[in-house]
Amino acid sequence: MAADGDGGTDPPTPRTRCEEAARRILHGAALTGRSAFAPGLESWTPRAVRELVTGFVERPDDSGDDFMTKLRRQLRDASDEAVVLAAELLYLNMLPLSGATIGVARKRQILGEVLSWARRDVRLPEEYDAALPGFMKGGSAFLTLRWAQFSFLIRLARDLVGRAPDERERLLCDPWAFRQAARGVLPDDKGGQRARAQYHLLLWLAFPDTFEAIASVEHKERIREAFGDRVDGVGDLDRDLHAIRASLQAESDTHVWFYDEPWAKVWQSPAEAPAQRGWLVRGANVGGVDLVPQWLERGFCSLSFHEADEIPPGTPAARMEEILTDAYPDATRASLVQIRSQLDQFLNRMSVGDLVVTLDPDGDVHVGTVASAAYDDPSQGRDRARRRSVDWAARTRHRQQLSEKAQGALRSLRTVNEITPVVSEFAEIAGLGDRVSEEVLAKDVTGEIQIPPVTEDFARRLHMPAEWLRETVELLQRKRQIILYGPPGTGKTYLARKIADHVAGPGRTALVQFHPSYSYETSSPDSGPGRTRTRRWGSTSSRVRSRVSPRRPGTRPPSRTCWSWTRSTGPTCPRCSASSTSCWSTARSRSRSNTPARTTRASRCPRTSSSSAP
Repeated sequence: MAADGDGGTDPPTPRTRCEEAARRILHGAALTGRSAFAPGLESWTPRAVRELVTGFVERPDDSGDDFMTKLRRQLRDASDEAVVLAAELLYLNMLPLSGATIGVARKRQILGEVLSWARRDVRLPEEYDAALPGFMKGGSAFLTLRWAQFSFLIRLARDLVGRAPDERERLLCDPWAFRQAARGVLPDDKGGQRARAQYHLLLWLAFPDTFEAIASVEHKERIREAFGDRVDGVGDLDRDLHAIRASLQAESDTHVWFYDEPWAKVWQSPAEAPAQRGWLVRGANVGGVDLVPQWLERGFCSLSFHEADEIPPGTPAARMEEILTDAYPDATRASLVQIRSQLDQFLNRMSVGDLVVTLDPDGDVHVGTVASAAYDDPSQGRDRARRRSVDWAARTRHRQQLSEKAQGALRSLRTVNEITPVVSEFAEIAGLGDRVSEEVLAKDVTGEIQIPPVTEDFARRLHMPAEWLRETVELLQRKRQIILYGPPGTGKTYLARKIADHVAGPGRTALVQFHPSYSYETSSPDSGPGRTRTRRWGSTSSRVRSRVSPRRPGTRPPSRTCWSWTRSTGPTCPRCSASSTSCWSTARSRSRSNTPARTTRASRCPRTSSSSAP
């Protein structure tokens, strides 16, 4: 959410270019109806907007393809006017973002690809291309939630072009009326507000003298709190920030940018508040009793393990283990670890402001916000004594109406389980979308996964062709798995790790390396002939089709046994009538004197493992 550069004089030039480019679109094209990229084209019209609404907003593509692939399908039959309008809206979406979020080359690639779908030749004008470098970091939401942001911009365009010309002109001259209109189309068809970051930046793009170039509402609130003594506080966040900036501007000879010094150090506290999380807490069957109705009625949630005495928040792990050992003398070590983990999550890791989800016996999902620290109230028994106050929302939805990933999070058998990556969907169905932090939205996995673009600098550091790397990363995004093969010592592992770091981010990958004597069947004990097993390595899945018999780790393959099976022309097996798809392979035969391996014809049938000597 911060500006690039380390001084107060660096941001204005790229910032001014962004302001001017946005003004020409929002106060020019949107007002006259003529395209900003192709002035001879009427793109800001009800008909063009209706095509985008029908093709994109009302026809979501739930496939696993990337954003551009899905958008191409959705706009396949769109007119030139609708295609150019889509490019202009995507331009507004990416305009202020610097290379730290999305590079200039990737911006040009996206815009060029969309414009290429038009039947006429339309190119990005130079004056708009000059503003593409941007000047600020927008956060991960601009990569993972682009579909939601684009949908919001389409809804706003529909609202604008649907107004009479004089009313549209009045709206584009009044910042507060424009904000009211944008706020009215911010919720999507499910009531969610995943385009919140785009909403805040769009206000600045339309009226840079009134609103701040800040995408995070949390940052806005912290700035108002830090400089609150400069305003009376009218209760309107944007109006208060406008007054604060005017007050600071009167004392400074330079442009006030809250991410620059000396203003940044006033509100950017080194001690950050605990990150918001999401939690699943089960209460539908606590010793055979459904506690969920009581939770909803009295505004709390609880954790049982009633055999254990009161455990105050902050109790050291060693002391907690002693209490649990006394309470559950017959429990295994693994069970005690599980209980301690769930108690620690409920008592210590859960924080005020976190989102909590529970299920009733009918499968209805209830969502609320944690409103207090953990406390002990044994008045109704120890099975519901460990509590946290919760502000439960009134809106509910059945679990079968959720996305597949959200339903998967509800399958956990733990009484308390963290579900932060999917909790934003639960918040939206309950009408609590405005309480989800930008950090949680950035971790959301229910939306589309956006992989950072392959830049020329990245290709240069790997000494690999940029086009090959782009094709490889796109293949990984599409197929979710790739295999790099080649002779030893050619850099396969190094390249795989670098690509994984690029896709998932540094520190978010893992390397699993096997001893040379291990086969796929050793690492996957439940795989055998004809079985398929998925094994997750780092950020991708490796799918292995086993065709050979498993063997014990560290042992050599039996003499004259087929263990490297390849296709070639061979005789039909007399035992199983197998076709000529086997049986030439490398069979290793070693003696105690370590004689070299020799290549022979396999002597075992790959289907029955019975002898089929040539």
